[in-house]
Parts: sequence; structure tokens; C-alpha cells
Amino acid sequence: MLVLSRAKDESIIIGDDVEITIVDARRNAAGKTVEWYTPKHIFDALGLVFDLDPCSPGRAVVPWVPAREHYTLEDDGLMKKWHGNVWMNPPYGKNTPVWLERLVMHGTGVAFLFSRTDAKWFHRFVSMADAICFVKGRVSFIHERNAAAYAEEDFEQDRAERPGAGSMLIGYGAENALALDRSGLGLTLFVRKSENPCTPQGEVVE
Repeated sequence: MLVLSRAKDESIIIGDDVEITIVDARRNAAGKTVEWYTPKHIFDALGLVFDLDPCSPGRAVVPWVPAREHYTLEDDGLMKKWHGNVWMNPPYGKNTPVWLERLVMHGTGVAFLFSRTDAKWFHRFVSMADAICFVKGRVSFIHERNAAAYAEEDFEQDRAERPGAGSMLIGYGAENALALDRSGLGLTLFVRKSENPCTPQGEVVE
């Protein structure tokens, strides 16, 4: 169960009547917004065009994200209706399982998260995916201050901006599972083997 009726920073109920508090996870301790964006090479490797990015800073800020529609912080993407194939690089932190459960409920999309295999939400929601790709190396995310230069292809990533943990792509839906497998971004494992519509060679079973 996911209750999608709340005011900002109020408690909601998710899953098996577990109550959590939604906060603005994109703000640091000083109250300033800090955002890190997915680099273009991830999308190039996936070769997908998404219908929706519900966690976007806006198309004008990240024009390299191949999504037809973008929900921003002002739109409150967690609350709005989702449609089609979804790309989700959510605010990281305590709200991660809420966003991931929303994607599970939606059923079709790709989530980009830190590889927190020790977290309870990983074992609960990734077990419902079709495939997971553990990305090789550390991904250099794009800091919000560098987004404009990056969009103009006038910026080189600094190693200092790489996170302290590895990343993973979680695919829901057969098309997304195949995209992860063919991307070459890292080790891809099909999760629901008994229900998996794909062969180990990445061919769709008719």
C-alpha cells in the first residue's frame, strides 16, 4: 500500500503499514538544494527514450536526459500520475524506498541508485525487478553548478566529484531488462528467473 495524499514533510504510510516522513532529500544540512545529475553516457549506453522523468530539475537544465516529459520539485513528481516508461534518479536518502515503491507499483521503468545491497528496501523492491545492472567503477555525476557547461559539452568531470559508493540500474519491464543487459555498463543479472521473459542471451521469448 502506498498512500499518495500528504502535505510536505508529513508522515505517510507505505508498504505494510510502515510510517515514514517525507522530507526534501535534495537539501543539505544548511537548507540549500544540492543536486547531482546522471551523465549522458549512461543514457547512450541504454539506448532508451523514456516517457517520463518524475525527479527532474527540468528539461532546460538536463536536456541530455531522453525523457518526453519532466516533473520537477515544484510539480511534486511523487504525487502526480505516472505514465509510460519511467526514468528515475530519485533524491537519495530516507525517501529512496518511497520512490522505488512508486516505481514498482507503476511497473515499467529504470531506477538509478547507489548499490545499497545491505538496505532493507533493496531486498524488498529489487526482488520485484526484472534485471539489475551493477555499474562498473564509480559514476561521475554532474553537479548542478556544472549542468549548463555540461549541456554545452564544455565541461570535463573531475574525479573528486565521484561518489564514495558504486551505482546500480534497476530495470522493471522486459524492454528495460534487455537494455540493461546490452548496455555494457556492468554486470547485469536477471532477477525474477522463473518469470523472466528473456533468455540469458538477451532474446525475447515469444
